[in-house]
Amino acid sequence: MLRDFWRLRRRHTAALIIGAAILLWAVMLIRQTASRQVQKHIEAGMEFVRKREPVGAEREWLEAVKLSPNNAGVWDLLSDLYIGTEQWSKGMNALRQVLRTSPTRPYIYSRMAACALRMSNEIEAQRLAQEEIKRNPGDEASLTILAFLSNMQDNTPDQINYLQRLLDRSPNNPETLHALTQAYREAGKYTEMLQSAERLVSVLPADGYGYAMRGAARFEVDASPAGLARCEADLKKALETEPYFAFARFTLGRVYLRAGRYPEAVVELEQAQQLYPDKMDVPFELANAYARAGQPAKSQESRQRFETLRQAATEVDVLQKQCSLDKNNFAAFLRLGKIVLRNQDYRKAYYYLQHAVELKPKDPEAQAAYQAMANQIHNETAPASN
Repeated sequence: MLRDFWRLRRRHTAALIIGAAILLWAVMLIRQTASRQVQKHIEAGMEFVRKREPVGAEREWLEAVKLSPNNAGVWDLLSDLYIGTEQWSKGMNALRQVLRTSPTRPYIYSRMAACALRMSNEIEAQRLAQEEIKRNPGDEASLTILAFLSNMQDNTPDQINYLQRLLDRSPNNPETLHALTQAYREAGKYTEMLQSAERLVSVLPADGYGYAMRGAARFEVDASPAGLARCEADLKKALETEPYFAFARFTLGRVYLRAGRYPEAVVELEQAQQLYPDKMDVPFELANAYARAGQPAKSQESRQRFETLRQAATEVDVLQKQCSLDKNNFAAFLRLGKIVLRNQDYRKAYYYLQHAVELKPKDPEAQAAYQAMANQIHNETAPASN
């Protein structure tokens, strides 16, 4: 789901309005009873779309709605234009006009919810998505928005509910399976996590993530020697695909620690710490591994590191509560955005940093953090060079 989120974000360009707009235009011209003058402006706007000149299209369609303010089709064209060019406020206003003139229009609330979310108004986005769900319980766009917001709010039960409903709609969607497996892990539902990871492996047999999640789930549900062997095999398979997969290294270290293979546990956990420096679980397990391996000084050092990170986690909890209670707390949104960005949680980093920039668009620190996030996402999603 994270990859889809950023892929969709990059695709929101003016070029993408062409296909949807032409379809709407054709349907509208067949059904409408508007004057020839209105149709003239519609056609002129479509010509600008073909030329990839959205400003001209906007001008023509605004003229059309001046002549025919209750023409839902023209407002729909304008909403597509604004959404396609990432003018979220204008898109929302156009969709309100669609709702006014054609309240039974399909997916109107989910489209409004998407605009509200991109305007950093998550409360309104949540309300609108829930309104769409009342009308269309299986609407995937609204379920995706609600799952995303539940994750931002650390409401794992609701997130799981929405993801399960999404999976009912698309049982083999790897992004949904990815997110649901992670949500089960966060909720401590390891049996369900194992089942979800099994499905993920079957859908993406060449992807290391599914094997890592299956291995982690097996570690929690089967402590037998045979279970540990299966867990180890899954984690090694994940690392064959992604050698720098910190979570797989960390879990493999835990497997070796449980199996009494302490030197191997130290090796894996040390690598996990290098890859995952701000995750407090790693030094906690590493301290145990050092102690069992007869390295008390390093064990004490890891315990001190764990305590430092535990205090940082407490700060995150406090900041999350502040952001939830006060949507205008610029300092809290910026600080939390920078912390989760350092942890490479890009979904949450985008949420908090985007909101910070919305609150203070000219703040240099917020702009720098947002740009750093964009650069990191670009580096991770850009195709590898030969």
